[in-house]
Amino acid sequence: MDYIYPGLGAPTTTYQNHIHEEIMKVVDFRDRGKKQANFHVLRETRMPAIFTENGFIDTVADANKLKQASFLQTIAQGHMNGLVRAFNLTPSGGSVYHTVVSGDTVYALSRRYGSTIQQIRNWNGVGAIYTIFTGQVIRVK
Repeated sequence: MDYIYPGLGAPTTTYQNHIHEEIMKVVDFRDRGKKQANFHVLRETRMPAIFTENGFIDTVADANKLKQASFLQTIAQGHMNGLVRAFNLTPSGGSVYHTVVSGDTVYALSRRYGSTIQQIRNWNGVGAIYTIFTGQVIRVK
C-alpha cells in the first residue's frame, strides 16, 4: 500500500503508479492499493512524496517474510526499479538480482529486465535446461 497527498496530481500520481507497480511485481503481498491521505509527512514536503507500507508485522505471514534479508532486498529492489522507471533513469552498471515469485519464468524475466535468456543462464551458472524456484534469488541484469 502506498500513499500520496490528495490533489497533487501529476507528477506525484505518475511516480506513485510506477513505484507501486514495480514493487507489486517483486513481492507476493496482497495489493492493498494506491491511496491518498492527509499525512503530515506528505502534506508538509516541498517535493513530490510517496509513503509506502511494505507488509504488516501484525500479520504472521508478512512478519515472517520481513525477517528474511533476501525478502527485504527484494522490496528494496522493487522500490529501486520503480524510481528508475518513474524518473527515466539509467540503472548503474551493477548487477541486478530478482527473487523469483510464483509465475516467473526465465523468458519473462529476460523481457522485464532487458537481458537474454542465455545471459541469465550464464550469470547463474546453469546449462541449457534452467528451472527456477519460488524464493530463489537470481541475477537478471
